[in-house]
Amino acid sequence: MSVLILLACLAIYFLGEAAFRSSEKAILQNYQTTYQVALKNSGRVLDMNLRSIVEVVRGFLNDKSLQTILKKRETHQSAFSTADRAVLETVAKRLARQQAWVNDIIFMDLNGNHYMLSNNRGSYEFDLYYNEHDYREEAWSIKTAEAKGKEVFFGKNVLGANLGDVLLMAKHLIDPDTGESMGCLAVSLSRALISRSYVGGGSTSHAGHFLVIDTDGEAVYYDGPGEEAERVLTAFTQLQDEPSGVSQGMVFSAVRNETTGWTLINAAKTADLTGDSRDLRNMVWIVGGIILAFVLGLLYLLFQNQYLARHLIETRLNEREAELLLLQSQINPHFLYNTLDALYFQAIIHGDDQIADTTMALSNHFRLTLNNGSKYISIKDSIQWIREYMKIMNLRFHDRFTLVVDAEDSLLERRILTFILQPFVENAMNHGLEPKMGEGVIRVYVKQDQGDLLLIIEDNGVGMEDLSVWESGYGIHNVQERIRLHYGEAYGASVESRKGEGTTVTVRLPLLDDKNEAE
Repeated sequence: MSVLILLACLAIYFLGEAAFRSSEKAILQNYQTTYQVALKNSGRVLDMNLRSIVEVVRGFLNDKSLQTILKKRETHQSAFSTADRAVLETVAKRLARQQAWVNDIIFMDLNGNHYMLSNNRGSYEFDLYYNEHDYREEAWSIKTAEAKGKEVFFGKNVLGANLGDVLLMAKHLIDPDTGESMGCLAVSLSRALISRSYVGGGSTSHAGHFLVIDTDGEAVYYDGPGEEAERVLTAFTQLQDEPSGVSQGMVFSAVRNETTGWTLINAAKTADLTGDSRDLRNMVWIVGGIILAFVLGLLYLLFQNQYLARHLIETRLNEREAELLLLQSQINPHFLYNTLDALYFQAIIHGDDQIADTTMALSNHFRLTLNNGSKYISIKDSIQWIREYMKIMNLRFHDRFTLVVDAEDSLLERRILTFILQPFVENAMNHGLEPKMGEGVIRVYVKQDQGDLLLIIEDNGVGMEDLSVWESGYGIHNVQERIRLHYGEAYGASVESRKGEGTTVTVRLPLLDDKNEAE
């Protein structure tokens, strides 16, 4: 009897321990996957915000009035003249007015002269400091000079004057004519830029810690219990080159930001995530009974695996749709349409019908692309997008291409996911017709087949021998995954191609009624 009891206790112990370890591994992997997606999206948002600032700053290099001021070499000049400062203020305001994250904009020439435009404070303290110090001898300036015109980002204020708790972007302004530096530009940015760029990681209640570190491993931003910041950073550094993993009782997900080189990190205590798993183990040990424990453990693992599978699919789908929504949200449609309308009327006034038609096509192209932020688009609007796209391409290639559309009228108002037809048409143009000598034709067919909707895109381009190249493209892979995640594994796109003859892509979607499509 004692032997049976011992065997039963051992069975309960090992069963409980196995259930705990299996559940713990699944939960931690799911947590890492979820927040890896969230950090990638956060990095994309941060890139969009920073690149919009970088693009404006790079545009300064073409400003002739700014070049004239910065190229002055009078060593006796102790400060910019009043006229120079007026020009610098005008240039700086172009950036300040467009970017809400910008606090201070500072121009410095190679003689040590400086000018500061501040949104939040006066420049007295800054002027006082740099009237007594040569910025060219400071560490941040030396590092910026070594970058040779590339933007350098600092996670804190490295200027001698107190600009508050800010981020800093600095770069040398390179003369487009000579390739030599004309001076230095520094822009202080609100630290809220990072917090506003963070995209949450789903419905889990264990949000944990959000940390950003620079290329030197120093903390740039931290959101979490303040007393644990040092512990989180120390634990992460022990992972070395691994982007994610478990260290010192914490699970990490990490993504490197392309623009800054900084690393975005999410961390949570494994004990917080696996508390339910430990409770299950204790319950199995206490309740006893090999059969009961086995059944409970089996049911728990089955439920847990189903939940993780559903949650992972939802996370992947949300990631794909978030990429489109993030891109659409960065575009100001009213500004875009007003600008294109102005160009259109200017072309009409000057009698340039070709530019007018192209501008109108471009306006329609953007309107259909943005689609008012909607997740769905009618087939009719998708075909119209293709027509506008072909107008623009024909202007570029002197009417080399022809578009033929054959669509059943009863299908034109049907709604499908956005960005389904467009990538295949662009792929046919870029890789099929552009390399082809002479004229090219794209044919688009929309029809029903055995209760399904077929979208067929044909081109008479150069074709291809290796179809894996087509399937491995990022845009095509993205569309394929969105179709399968949204409509199911039975649907997607297939391709046929012959070298020198052309390519045919067939997209199969379910033929749903309007109610189901709206859902």
